[in-house]
Amino acid sequence: MKTKFKDFINESLRDKMTPKMSTEEYKEKVQPLINEIKEIIKRNGEYLTMAKLEEDYSPVYSDGQGKGVHLIERLKTDCVEVIQYDTDGYDDPLDEYDVQYEDLDFDTLTKIKTILDECIECGILDEED
Repeated sequence: MKTKFKDFINESLRDKMTPKMSTEEYKEKVQPLINEIKEIIKRNGEYLTMAKLEEDYSPVYSDGQGKGVHLIERLKTDCVEVIQYDTDGYDDPLDEYDVQYEDLDFDTLTKIKTILDECIECGILDEED
């Protein structure tokens, strides 16, 4: 069964009104969303770039360490690739590193899922095998 984005929005609002859950509880809750993201990527290759997805803006990785802006530029089957840019310009990357889907926050995961759903709807990505 596919997860509906609006269900996650409603859950997110409820979560803000309830006590914080443990890391294990959080991972268990978001695992179905992560599984759907990984399945979409697998159906469409080993990785997807924001350029292939025709995205004007890459999702921001908010937990990035160090100066600059950390953008999720590539979606792989097991993780995302984050590229760190200087805030003065986006010409030369300062660093590149991978982050596991399980380490992304809920809002970032829903942003990624929304991007993928929109690309399926527009025909950029395959919906089924």
